[in-house]
Amino acid sequence: MTARFLFFSLNSLDNSAVFAIIVNVLIINKLTFLEDGILDRNLWEYNHLLHQIGRMHHTLCENTVAGLGIHRSQHRLLMHLHRRDGATQKELAEELEVSPAAVAVSLKKLEGEGFVRKASSQDGRVNQVYITEKGKQIAESSRSFFEAIDAEMFSSLSEEEFDALYSILEKIEANLKNAIEKEKSTI
Repeated sequence: MTARFLFFSLNSLDNSAVFAIIVNVLIINKLTFLEDGILDRNLWEYNHLLHQIGRMHHTLCENTVAGLGIHRSQHRLLMHLHRRDGATQKELAEELEVSPAAVAVSLKKLEGEGFVRKASSQDGRVNQVYITEKGKQIAESSRSFFEAIDAEMFSSLSEEEFDALYSILEKIEANLKNAIEKEKSTI
C-alpha cells in the first residue's frame, strides 16, 4: 500500500473535515478505548495532533492550488473530473457532496477558462462534462505535487508503520459508515 492511495483520495476532500471526523469517532468511542486500555493519553492531545496534521497538510495543498490560478473548489472539481471524465453535473454534485448550483457555477468558470467542456446528451436533458487537455495538464501536475507532499508526510514511516496506520484508518472509516447508517435509520 502506498501513501498515494491513502491521501490522494483525501485530497479531494476538505482534510480538516476528515481529521475532525476521525477525532469525533475517537471521542464517541472514548469509553471503549479506555476500557480496553488502548487509549491512555488525553483525547485532547490526539485531537490537537490530528487537527495540526490536517491543517498543515491542508496548507501545503492550498499553497499548491493557489499557484495554479483557479479557486480551490474549481480545482477539487477538476481533480475529480480527471478521474471521472464524462460524468454528469448531477453525478459530480452527488459525488463531491455539494449542491448542483455550486457545481454549475464552478463548471461555468472552468469551461470559460478552457479546462472543461460540456456536452449534452441526445435528448438534451443531461450535461456530461469532459476535461480538456488544458485541464488534464493542471490535474496531472497537481497530482504530482500532492504525491510529493504525501511522500514527505510519510517519509519517516516504515512500511509496517504505514500499513498499521492504513489499517487503523480503515477501521475508523468502517466505524463512521456504521454511525452514519445508524443515524439514517433513526431519522
